[in-house]
Amino acid sequence: MTSEQKKVDRNFIIDNLDKYILDSRDNFYSFDLEMDGDERCYIGKDRVDGLGSVMDLFFLRDFEKLYKEKDKWKVVNPSGLDCLFEYENIVSGERKKWYELGEELSYILTGELGYRKSSWDNYDEVKVKNEEILQKYKKNREKIKQEREQRQEQEKLNQEKQRLKQEQEKITQKEEKDRLEKQQQELEKREKELEEEEQNENPNSIILKKFSSIPNFNTKEKIEALIEPVKNNPNFLQQLKANNIQNNYR
Repeated sequence: MTSEQKKVDRNFIIDNLDKYILDSRDNFYSFDLEMDGDERCYIGKDRVDGLGSVMDLFFLRDFEKLYKEKDKWKVVNPSGLDCLFEYENIVSGERKKWYELGEELSYILTGELGYRKSSWDNYDEVKVKNEEILQKYKKNREKIKQEREQRQEQEKLNQEKQRLKQEQEKITQKEEKDRLEKQQQELEKREKELEEEEQNENPNSIILKKFSSIPNFNTKEKIEALIEPVKNNPNFLQQLKANNIQNNYR
């Protein structure tokens, strides 16, 4: 998997944070019905760029959820080991495992819920340090939030640039179409003018075309010299009709 593909999966998880949970091996699962059948229902940790900072988002999210209602949660330790805590909601019975909060934030929550054994016997003395830890997680969240906003803004800019490019292409295509149509109209107009010119040609020009292939009769002057003696003879056309000659050269 390329680094670019890992960034895509990272961004998808960040954009859909509330649809995912972390498992004990730091993989991302979604139980959202809208994602049923989507290949991203499960995203392995090896597919996520900047895995640590993304995991910290989940740790802080779950920590704040429990801390906000800490009067409804209690520490349970079914294994008998301090490092394997669970948290139980005394109203609903819901349980959360320590690894869903990460090691640092689970330590803080356990102390905030009143546990004072083993590593928590001096918890009240290290509250300043715990606050520094919380601020670290919050700064990470704020940084990712800003990155997300910048990314979304860039995506909007890219979409707008693409839209403008398509609009420009449409304009260019229309201009080219209009130019070609104008040329076609000009050609058709000129063709019509030529037809009209041919229809309106004077008789001498028509006669010249008819005799253009005959030697000694292929210039205007020669044709005019030929027809000059008879052009004013009123009986000439009647003689042609009588001899069926009138249309031979049309």
